[in-house]
Amino acid sequence: HAKRAAKSAINLYNEIRLHLSLDYKTPNMVYKLSA
Repeated sequence: HAKRAAKSAINLYNEIRLHLSLDYKTPNMVYKLSA
């Protein structure tokens, strides 16, 4: 159980970090990356 909880916590943390990192880029950069 502990391993599963740690894994999901790490996945959640990584996803949040990815979303937050987009905020540090200009909208134009984000648009180019998603295009």
